[in-house]
Amino acid sequence: MTEIRDAGSTQYTNTNLPKIPPKKAEEGIESPKDEVVISKPKQSLARKIVRFPGKVLGAAVGGVTAAASAPLHIIPGAVKGIQEGLASRKGRGKEGLFHFTMWAQNLAIGAGAGMMMGGPVGAAIGAGAAVVFSGVNTFIGERSGAYEKMIEKVEARVDKAVEDNVGNRTKVVVQSAVEGSIIGGGEAFTEGGKVGYQAGKGIVEGAFAGVEGIVEGVYEGVKGIITSK
Repeated sequence: MTEIRDAGSTQYTNTNLPKIPPKKAEEGIESPKDEVVISKPKQSLARKIVRFPGKVLGAAVGGVTAAASAPLHIIPGAVKGIQEGLASRKGRGKEGLFHFTMWAQNLAIGAGAGMMMGGPVGAAIGAGAAVVFSGVNTFIGERSGAYEKMIEKVEARVDKAVEDNVGNRTKVVVQSAVEGSIIGGGEAFTEGGKVGYQAGKGIVEGAFAGVEGIVEGVYEGVKGIITSK
């Protein structure tokens, strides 16, 4: 009986059966791959017509704003260079004094020019224009990383220039300040031109981009009316 009971309770799971290896993919046959084709979106005739003069005018205005912006960066850059030349701890990347000098200088120039042309009202208008100009330059310079790179270059070049200054304290201070101002002013002039160009170009192209949307909407609307008839 024991043998019969044991035989009846036998589990029919044979672990010794040979394992069948998975079928290999036939040689020479590649598995299908998804292909993604990226194509540029089609531009309407209206958008193409409006975009071309926008680019041309943007480059022209950018050139003008670059010429105006570059000289305005010389004094703030020189101040930053002097600060770095006289600093006991070098290469800290501080931009505060540079921006303070830039805004103070531009406000003084704007208000002074306005005062000469139109009295107190002209001074207020000039100061307002200076605020807008400084704000745009600061925004573009910070977002593009131009000012950060400029500060790094100024600090690196000034630090290298003043590291071998020796002599009495007065001589070293004066020499470091002069070297810092020349290097800082020169670097700021170059980067200021780039920032001014991007600011002028960006404003014009941004305005034309808005016009593109309006013109394209009108163009597509008229086109839809004509084709529906």
